[in-house]
Amino acid sequence: TLSHQGKYEALLPVMIAYAKGIELEYGQDSAEYIAALNDLAGVRRDMGIYDEAERDYGQLLDLLNNAVGNQH
Repeated sequence: TLSHQGKYEALLPVMIAYAKGIELEYGQDSAEYIAALNDLAGVRRDMGIYDEAERDYGQLLDLLNNAVGNQH
């Protein structure tokens, strides 16, 4: 895969488009979108784009808290 080859510059736009497509298809509250956003955040983290990765991870936390509640 591109990530295993270290080709993050090529992978990032693919991951962004994938996450947007999943969001449109399944919605933000879906497990599919949460997984896609997590993958996107990981790519951004691995590329050193920490501010965007942190934003994605923050959104993930919000989505997960909404899905399962703050008690979990």
